Amino acid sequence: MSALMRLAAQGMGILRRGAQRHRLRQAAHRAHRAFVARHPLSAALLFDEHFLRRRALPVLMEPLPSRMAKAEALTMTWLAQWGLGEVAKRRFASELLLLALDFLALYEQQLHRLTDEGTAPAAVGGKSCNGGIIKKSTPKGAND
Repeated sequence: MSALMRLAAQGMGILRRGAQRHRLRQAAHRAHRAFVARHPLSAALLFDEHFLRRRALPVLMEPLPSRMAKAEALTMTWLAQWGLGEVAKRRFASELLLLALDFLALYEQQLHRLTDEGTAPAAVGGKSCNGGIIKKSTPKGAND
């Protein structure tokens, strides 16, 4: 494989990862809106946009072995910003874990919905990029 072909392959890998991260962020923001509507006090508990962008998204993008492991990591990250001692953290952890599991269920629904809407983690033959979201394109004259 020539150096130019390797460079092109690396470039495509970077584009795929960037599109995938965009899809994950978009799903997280949609899930957050639904989560706040379902649990209005969550923002008062500091599960707000700032937390989502700065602390929750890195957890969501981590490759963890199960939904429970991800929910536990999200719960610990959520609790860490409260500045509580260990006893108080243990006291709230089980309730927040249930909320984190609910958020993750909403997040997974949004990921599936984005996939069903025609978004994909990378542009692959016959698709075009539109504002960071990959959508299937319709050839001109196909709807005539």
